Amino acid sequence: MKAASAYCFTILTGVLFLTGLNTSAIGVQLDPTQCSSCCNDLVDTCCAETRCQDNQDDSATARSGSSQFKENSTASSPKAPPSAGVCPVPALGKRISSSSEIEQLRQHANTPIFTRCMDATKALLSNRNAAMQGLSLEGQSLAQDYADTCFSAPMLIHGSDLTSAELDELRNNLMLLVRPKDTDVWCHGFRIGNHVLTSLHCLRAEDDQHPIEVFARTVGSPELLPTVEVLPNDGGKLNVEDNQSRDYALLRLSTVVSEPNDRGLDWLGDPVEIARIIVVQSNIYVRHKLALDSSADLTPSVRVQHSSFCRLVAATPEGYLLHSCATEHGTSGAPLFQRGADGRLRLIGVHAGATSGLTASPQWQACRRRAENYGVRPSTPEIRNALLRAH
Repeated sequence: MKAASAYCFTILTGVLFLTGLNTSAIGVQLDPTQCSSCCNDLVDTCCAETRCQDNQDDSATARSGSSQFKENSTASSPKAPPSAGVCPVPALGKRISSSSEIEQLRQHANTPIFTRCMDATKALLSNRNAAMQGLSLEGQSLAQDYADTCFSAPMLIHGSDLTSAELDELRNNLMLLVRPKDTDVWCHGFRIGNHVLTSLHCLRAEDDQHPIEVFARTVGSPELLPTVEVLPNDGGKLNVEDNQSRDYALLRLSTVVSEPNDRGLDWLGDPVEIARIIVVQSNIYVRHKLALDSSADLTPSVRVQHSSFCRLVAATPEGYLLHSCATEHGTSGAPLFQRGADGRLRLIGVHAGATSGLTASPQWQACRRRAENYGVRPSTPEIRNALLRAH
């Protein structure tokens, strides 16, 4: 049993990294050292009978209610609303039926880069504020080590079937949002034709939710393109904090981007639970390491994540996409993809924040141990109508 416990400890601490670094819960982490033996709510593949003491109650409840969420299917509405404080989503490891995917998890967790990333993450978390702001040589060193290990290609992409053409397509259509007078990336978005799908909270002031001005730029060009909000375009009437499942927006670019994106609404697809997610973003730690600001070519900072640990844990009836992928400060608005049944990449939603921040939906906030992050699924009819009105 000792060997199994050691293996699960590796899985646990690694997954805590992959799901714990996010935009809304900086510095708030579960401590794996508090677990006396194998314990993992997210990927519980080797010794499910043992858990952290503080996870036992809601874990058992979730397993007993697992019929609410069917494997490899989009979510359907539960027969009864889940109780606040109790996560209705079973542990992800219990729901992965593919032996090859489970083996991918094992292989990934046992790679040297995974172990180094785990160590770099622990060090970073002990002094994260200094690392993010470059306040000391130690902080800069921690940030660089973290960027070199945890956001290297072998760490982020494991067992991936992404082609070079698909990777280029993702990078070419990724958009970065910049506020006036800012020197760094504020948020992310993805280009649909001459429009950008992003998070609504990126377009609102934090104090009173009034609309703010943002510019958009491509990854490769520092040219800042003026934008016009076309959805919801309500002058700030929709309060994002009270309507977190509506945390998506559509911007129109004032200038046509040189490289065409002909897919348009064909990008949008339905989410599939348990399946892997693809996340593309310009990573803040890589930017800091390379001394890149919003006036630079940010191509070197772009990272694509596609591994066994980055999955859609649940697609809720309200439109939340609870996921286990690594995010950072400024990842908001980044596109979330899955491979559709037709083999093409489909945009299922945009990253919104940390599950612990789902204050408007405490029943899903309780799932933060299974999925530290969440995105939102935009309404396809709403996006379509907004595009038609814009033309």
